[in-house]
Amino acid sequence: MFEWLIVGGGIHGTHLAHVLLAGRGVARDRLAVLDPHPRPLFRWRECTRAVGMRYLRSPAVHHIGLDPFDLVDFARAWPGEGPFAAPYNRPSLDMFDAHCDTLIAREGLDAVRIQGVAQSISAVQGGYRVQTPAGEIVS
Repeated sequence: MFEWLIVGGGIHGTHLAHVLLAGRGVARDRLAVLDPHPRPLFRWRECTRAVGMRYLRSPAVHHIGLDPFDLVDFARAWPGEGPFAAPYNRPSLDMFDAHCDTLIAREGLDAVRIQGVAQSISAVQGGYRVQTPAGEIVS
């Protein structure tokens, strides 16, 4: 049984896993991220590439790091061109994705993933049961 089960490994699910593990000290064996894709942020990358996005809409303080200025600090060593665009100091997609890759690898966020789809979620005594094609997960 997991203490924490995050359904969805996109930007928000990956950020939440990072916060719980690195920011709040949740033990790795107490947390899982259920997502149908082979790696974190898979759909994010598909969608942003499909629309030809070069820079994000949001400013540099919006990212999956713990400190608001993690991405700005990361940009100091970024070898690519134009890490930020006006207005609002918007990060380049390439740099943002590299920052995400760095955090995912450093924090071992891949290791807490379960590849699968939540078919149903129901309350049980003391938690929830999530039904997947491979069986149930209790959290």
